[in-house]
Amino acid sequence: MKSGQLGNFILVGDVGCGKSTLLKALLEHSDEVTKTQALAFHDNNIIDSPGEFISRRVLYGALLNSLIGVDTIVYLQAADNERATAPGDLLRLYPNKQLVGVISKTDIEYADVGRAEELLVEAGIPGPYFRVSIKNPDSIEPLRDHLWQINRGETGTILSAMS
Repeated sequence: MKSGQLGNFILVGDVGCGKSTLLKALLEHSDEVTKTQALAFHDNNIIDSPGEFISRRVLYGALLNSLIGVDTIVYLQAADNERATAPGDLLRLYPNKQLVGVISKTDIEYADVGRAEELLVEAGIPGPYFRVSIKNPDSIEPLRDHLWQINRGETGTILSAMS
């Protein structure tokens, strides 16, 4: 099972974009998903961040501190959100971090996957983008494999500061 070998990343994104639910699926946990009120630390340096870190500028300092200890930032853009929430420059502030773009909630009624991809591009988040639906476990496998490969040093785009 590759999920046990995932590690060294943080999930960031707006409130309600599906970070905790995706993490539960990635780690193959069966526990109930609750609202993340503070950083949630998991084995192998996996961190789930509260959406407020992205949506409230006053918490950008907390976001920056959270990014220091990981090598990979997984940014979620919900397919039903018509606005970009990624502070792209902030996510690229530290050199040598890998940035992975994920489009979540691709299965919901008002999903606009094309628009979500445009928002990721506008925020300066490099592709490829992983389109995930919790209702389709097969859609999560490519992301899990990618994160596993990054953790092993086999793939990934390393960003330089403000690239």
